[in-house]
Amino acid sequence: MYNTDAMFVASHNNHLNPNNMDELLTKIYAELGEFTLNVQKAEGGNKSAGRRARKATLNLEKLFKEFRNISIRKENGTVV
Repeated sequence: MYNTDAMFVASHNNHLNPNNMDELLTKIYAELGEFTLNVQKAEGGNKSAGRRARKATLNLEKLFKEFRNISIRKENGTVV
């Protein structure tokens, strides 16, 4: 479902270029993959996975805000 190589790279790349949508999308896909995996484990009764899934939602929130900022800057022509 997800490219695991891209997920590994994205999960270990905390310094994104603030104008690079491709890097940001890779990070979002990786975090969604982690979220999905942990939700499935949590549904099976794994409490630690539930905590990791909740943490992933906070990380996704930050990534989605950055996506919004980049897309607005692209619309306004302020991103190269």
